[in-house]
Amino acid sequence: MLRSVTIAVLSLLCLAPSARAEGYRLGTAVTPTYQFVDMKIDPSQKGYSGLTRIVLRIDEPADVIRLHAEEIEITKTRLDGPNVTIPLKLDRDKTVVTLRPPRTLPPGSYSLRIDFRNEFNRRAVGLYKMEAGGDAYAFTQFEAIDARKAFPCFDEPSFKQPFQLRLTVRESDEAVTNMPVAWTSREGGWKTIEFARTPPMPVYLVALAVGPMDSVPVEGLDIPGRIYTPRGQAKLASIGATMVAPILAWQERWFRTKYPYEKLDFIAIPEYWPGAMEHPGAVTFADGIMLLDPDRASPDARRRLAQIIAHELAHMWFGDLVTMQWWDELWLNESFADWFGDKTTEALYPEFQVQLAELQKIQNIMFADARASAEAIRKPVDGDVDLLGDVGLAYDKGKAVLSMWERWLGEENFRRGVNAYLHEHVWGNARAHDLFTALSTAAGQPVGEAMTTFLDQPGMPLVALTTLDGGRVALTQRRLANAGTALPAQSWSIPVSLRYSNGTSQATKTVLLDGASREVELVPGGNVAWIMPLADATGYYRWNVDHDAMLALAANAQRDLNAAERIAFLGNLRALLDAGLVHGDDYFRALRAFGGDPEPRVVDAVIGGLQNATPAFVHDDLDDEYAAWLRATLRPALDRIGIDRREGEAQTASILRPDLIRLLGMRGGDREVIAWSSEQAERFMTDPHSVEPSTAAAALAVTARRGDEALFDAIAARLATAKTPAERSAYLGALGAFRAAPSRRKALAL
Repeated sequence: MLRSVTIAVLSLLCLAPSARAEGYRLGTAVTPTYQFVDMKIDPSQKGYSGLTRIVLRIDEPADVIRLHAEEIEITKTRLDGPNVTIPLKLDRDKTVVTLRPPRTLPPGSYSLRIDFRNEFNRRAVGLYKMEAGGDAYAFTQFEAIDARKAFPCFDEPSFKQPFQLRLTVRESDEAVTNMPVAWTSREGGWKTIEFARTPPMPVYLVALAVGPMDSVPVEGLDIPGRIYTPRGQAKLASIGATMVAPILAWQERWFRTKYPYEKLDFIAIPEYWPGAMEHPGAVTFADGIMLLDPDRASPDARRRLAQIIAHELAHMWFGDLVTMQWWDELWLNESFADWFGDKTTEALYPEFQVQLAELQKIQNIMFADARASAEAIRKPVDGDVDLLGDVGLAYDKGKAVLSMWERWLGEENFRRGVNAYLHEHVWGNARAHDLFTALSTAAGQPVGEAMTTFLDQPGMPLVALTTLDGGRVALTQRRLANAGTALPAQSWSIPVSLRYSNGTSQATKTVLLDGASREVELVPGGNVAWIMPLADATGYYRWNVDHDAMLALAANAQRDLNAAERIAFLGNLRALLDAGLVHGDDYFRALRAFGGDPEPRVVDAVIGGLQNATPAFVHDDLDDEYAAWLRATLRPALDRIGIDRREGEAQTASILRPDLIRLLGMRGGDREVIAWSSEQAERFMTDPHSVEPSTAAAALAVTARRGDEALFDAIAARLATAKTPAERSAYLGALGAFRAAPSRRKALAL
């Protein structure tokens, strides 16, 4: 699943209050080995009906059969055993159905039939309906525990079994699921479609979509593949259709095995809150991510699409083919998919500079991880699953830790270990220790205990370096804490990667700091001229050196540090500021110096640093002085890349420009930027195709900040008639930028 800006809120809306583990897990005495689901679905109606047949294996005498069903009316149950039909008594609570036979069931194979009916969910979970462009559609979203809202099932990731779906839909509707069509029959304006049986999979990966969808083929695959869209939107799927095949081929080479499913479809869903979801054979995407105008899509939108396709396809192996045993190992799915998705995109689309783009996200999660409220990546899940609450840890911290350990173990050792892990647990479930065992074997050294120091405890280490005589440095570690916060002592096993110079040449050395301190010899018998304690920005730790060394490193950053290291330097400096280890004057002087960096991603990191630190230092009475400081710091960067897009410019310049326009126009009071934005906004509202798409949203936001109610009403009217997801997003963002109280009240009322 892709993280989304709405996830933290929706996790509270969509998930039930927590229950305790006792009685919550279904247990393993009764296990599903196959599930057939037959439903009649008409999205124009209020509800649907169906039946399910589940083949059960009972391994020990059982007095009850427990499975999940929530908000579903069960109309009939039937249990067939060896040569006998067994009556059942039904009890239920909010989420679990308990079926009681008149006598203890002996071990063996049984077939359970349940007939049911239900209303379509209207909160975008389970099996839900929605309208778009006047058409009705039905979609599913089951992760983590919402399959039980669609049909009775064993709704836990450890239950992996084949599924088979049969759907009866209107003749005019398309129906898509995880598998190809096995057969179709038609009668009286309806068609019944039975789909092929899936390989073993948990129920949260089952997907279906029904409605008047259009589609385009995915070219270059050796299996069937299409991108399905709402009616009339297929022309916007061409960019994604060209990205899928090369991404899949690269990943197949890395895993040394073919994509393990029979087809690869994508479904673009309007306002799809998870962003994307890795259903095998039927990957779902938010329409705003997948559907891009090929003539107007911004570089950032293209980068995001490639990155998310790669993330979701990584799940086909890590999460789908091999699945976590329980939700406490969510990081095992998501950290790897995010890490490997970035790795794939960087290899195929170096112009997107994915590693640099993701560095800022990692910096942000590191800031959060320094707080006293930080939680571990892996923690017990003993009730209804709030898996979305700490999603940033599962993605950003997890992938940073994986990158650090890949560097320490070596790329090929890491790859061999991952592939051995997948081979060992194919079509099954696994836990973290299974991955650690495979990595340890491949690398020839134990890694599990060291890796768990980053998984099972909150926070992050601060590594302090002291230069000693004879070309040596001393390393010490402690938990990083923000100023004024007392935190318990902790220790990590940290692969510390040092890049340094003896004055004439550079070298890199990685050492394992697995105690409170250690000394490292870098320049035998010589002197260390300078040292970057986080080489290539690969590592999950903060670092500190003495004041003079820090200032010297900042002053010579463009000469001595690569772009990733310069971005990480800025994030590290902000962390030291939060910890009370760097003075605010030094911090803002560094931002001023880095504002002139030739690499757009570094300037973007400066903008991020300003947005984070400004509230603590800039009060209302300093707005004018701060605006002047912003113009002096960042206007040269805008002049360097130009306020208008230039033919053939680097994609990173196109990505930076809207951020500069927003900050200079909204906080910097730059009159030229404000006037330019007003003219662009007026043109966009008249004809969206007349304005460069990468800057349209920024120009609208700058104009809206100083706009009146009449402008608010005009933008709201355009939002109601927006023809593409990009237009809708631009207008929606502008409505949130108004500062006048009447307009803000209207925005809240929408």
